[in-house]
Amino acid sequence: MAVQSSWLVVEQGRTPAARVARRPLRKRLDAGWTALQAAAGDSPDAERVHRLRVATRRTLAAIDAFAELLPAGKRRWFEKRLRRLRRTAGAARDLDVLTDRLGREPATGPGSASPRSRLVAMLARQRLASRAPIRQLHDELVAADWHARTERLLDAVGKRGHDRPY
Repeated sequence: MAVQSSWLVVEQGRTPAARVARRPLRKRLDAGWTALQAAAGDSPDAERVHRLRVATRRTLAAIDAFAELLPAGKRRWFEKRLRRLRRTAGAARDLDVLTDRLGREPATGPGSASPRSRLVAMLARQRLASRAPIRQLHDELVAADWHARTERLLDAVGKRGHDRPY
């Protein structure tokens, strides 16, 4: 798999670690927010939920990578919300995968098409309902002012005396 150049951080020697950390943290937090907005929309597109899970996992990895440079309270706030998002998106994704697999597999045995069709229809309704918690978390993060919290987190990177050269 090729590495996307937009995620690479190239700095000159002796660049403060905080400066190096801010760019990937911002990109990951912004990508997570974009994925959340897409998944919280009205579209039942399974790919949007998948992208949300990937984005939250990658954002948590970036936060973990730069944990020493982040204030503990602000870091924990984001970790808690991102984990909730990932779990919620995971439940929705599980329904997406199950519905897709059962919908594609041929029914076996006499008279099994009708029960399978009913099961797939029931799962499809559950898939739509599984998006509601994602929308609820989106609304909670809007109310908590995700963007301002992101800015405060990034402004605080390296302010704990850990701004040593990278």
